[in-house]
Amino acid sequence: MIIGVVPTGKIGSKEKFLESLMKGVEKSFKKSNIKVSCQMIPKKTLNIPKLAYNETVGKYLTQPFFDLGMEMKNKAEKVLNEEIKKVLVLTDVEIYDPPYIELYGQANDSIALVSVFRLKNKATNTKLLERTIKEAVHELGHTFGLKHCREKECVMNFSLNEYDIDDKTQFFCKECSKILEANGRETWTSWDWAKV
Repeated sequence: MIIGVVPTGKIGSKEKFLESLMKGVEKSFKKSNIKVSCQMIPKKTLNIPKLAYNETVGKYLTQPFFDLGMEMKNKAEKVLNEEIKKVLVLTDVEIYDPPYIELYGQANDSIALVSVFRLKNKATNTKLLERTIKEAVHELGHTFGLKHCREKECVMNFSLNEYDIDDKTQFFCKECSKILEANGRETWTSWDWAKV
């Protein structure tokens, strides 16, 4: 299963960071018996979508990033002649989606968006990479139908701040892994989700 990775802004200039991030994402899913292959689509970094910036708020709306992710998915599928199951859009600017003013990331059913902007808080390069992997896996988990999990170490545990992200692992718990293996939404009704 291919996960298309779309870097935007300055994050794309950090090739080693992106390579390590993609390997980390693959490792997280592999531990839950889900084989994914992260591939950059396209092979270059894209500009931040122009329509995203809201001058009044001084932040970037999430929807234009989702639109960009879907555009890149459609283009890549034509070139590769293969389905790109999910897309991970990465950025370095501060994102928001009213009423949510501060976000690490967001997801719909096929696209995950992650910003490193808030993840940088008091982070070394190693810590930033760890946080970004966890947030990427978390948002991709949502694209597979997973909700927030009560298990503190599960990557799907809800994070209020960067320190909550630091406290959890990059891996899915047993229950979330079962749902992933059942391909998401099918087993929602049998799982007692935390109210977040």
